[in-house]
Amino acid sequence: MVCNQKLFERDEKVVEELALDADLNKHIEEHIADCEKEMDDDAESIIINQRYAYINKVALRQSPRKLIARSCRLPIRLIESLLTESWRCRSL
Repeated sequence: MVCNQKLFERDEKVVEELALDADLNKHIEEHIADCEKEMDDDAESIIINQRYAYINKVALRQSPRKLIARSCRLPIRLIESLLTESWRCRSL
């Protein structure tokens, strides 16, 4: 996948390493140009935007209750350990 992504971004090292023939390289370049035209952005920005879209999609799968519970858990455990001095036992 990384190689595909780098090829889509027109990474010079990857293009050199793959040593694709001219026809295949032209064909790939046409597809990249079509994507850039359709999405009205350059290839690198398209990749970045798709990463953020994926991250948002994954984040939205978490229910709000789970997110709130996770964010509250750490401070509660910290306060509890400070009050009960249980942090001393863990460090020994």
